[in-house]
Order: sequence, then C-alpha cells, then structure tokens
Amino acid sequence: MTEDQIQKITQSLANATFRSLNIDGLVHAAKFYCIHEAHQKYNELDDKTRLNLLSEIEEQEKAAQEPAGKTKKKASKKKAQPA
Repeated sequence: MTEDQIQKITQSLANATFRSLNIDGLVHAAKFYCIHEAHQKYNELDDKTRLNLLSEIEEQEKAAQEPAGKTKKKASKKKAQPA
C-alpha cells in the first residue's frame, strides 16, 4: 500500500470512531489525554518539586481521613487591630 492509501484508511477509521463516540467515550478520551499530559508534566519536574507535591498530597489525604469536626484549625498569626 502507498502512504496515501494508508492515510485514507486511517482517516476513515478515525472518522468512524469519532462518529460513534457518546458522552462516556468523550469522558474516557479526555481522561486518557489528561493521564498522558500528567505523565509528561511529571517527567518535566525536578526531584525537589516532586517531593513537595508528594508531601502536599499526603497531607491532603491525611486531612480527608480525619473525621468531620476533628480537623485542627490553624491559629491566625494576625493580631486584632484596635478600633
């Protein structure tokens, strides 16, 4: 087959797939694309940034596991200004 024939077949298959997509297919395609982008961004990060992100994620997971009403509130460092 020539390159032009391969291109025609590929375009035809892509168009058939595109026409058959429903909302679930679009969501799946978007998720696949987001995962691909995340892998690329991860590869661009330096080790220090990766460790900082991991630390933030682990803190969020820990906070999410705490029962409601049991989260610690950070004290504000600002002092009240007199009126």
